[in-house]
Amino acid sequence: LESSSKLTDFGGYSEAKKQLLSVLSLSHKQSQQLQRFNLTPTAGILVYGPTGCGKSTLVPAVIGELGGYYIYVESPSLFSKYFSETEANIRHVFALARSVAPCVIVFDQLEILAGKRTLSNAASDGGFNERIVTTLLTEMDGVDAVSERKWIHIKANGGVTVMGLVNELEELDDAIVRPGRLGTHIYVGLEVDSNCSWGNLMKKIGRRFYK
Repeated sequence: LESSSKLTDFGGYSEAKKQLLSVLSLSHKQSQQLQRFNLTPTAGILVYGPTGCGKSTLVPAVIGELGGYYIYVESPSLFSKYFSETEANIRHVFALARSVAPCVIVFDQLEILAGKRTLSNAASDGGFNERIVTTLLTEMDGVDAVSERKWIHIKANGGVTVMGLVNELEELDDAIVRPGRLGTHIYVGLEVDSNCSWGNLMKKIGRRFYK
């Protein structure tokens, strides 16, 4: 999708907007400059905060401001009752994103896909959660197996930035929140922005109904 939302449609959250714009602009607008200095753009961003604070509304608005594509994924929709089809669905999402890169994949309720891995869970679900998390990490890292000699070659992730939306950081597996994956964490909580008055908020709300 190409986001039609803009930041002018979204009131408040000036600090979160600034952080998201800064990180995403480096990945999408200034990637060639980063490569010139042998630097890699941010692979992933984790947006977290309480339910109902506008995470899923803010993210498309920021992407729309930069003029990029994004794929919005409700994590439960990727699950399938058939063996290995959930993993195939994850790979398909990343393949689609690479085909239209630069692109942002937004995983809402990411904790459902990338919850903490434990020995007890592995025993009870037959390793299902382990396979899901491993597939997700593999796609994020851009790992490609070279078939002739079976070497593992790490490659750039094809202009794809992954963004996860969660309520609590502690719900995610430790491997996915480390630097190099979802290493940039941005909090979106109850808005207390003193620079955003109720008058400005009402203008933004009214603009959505009277265009």
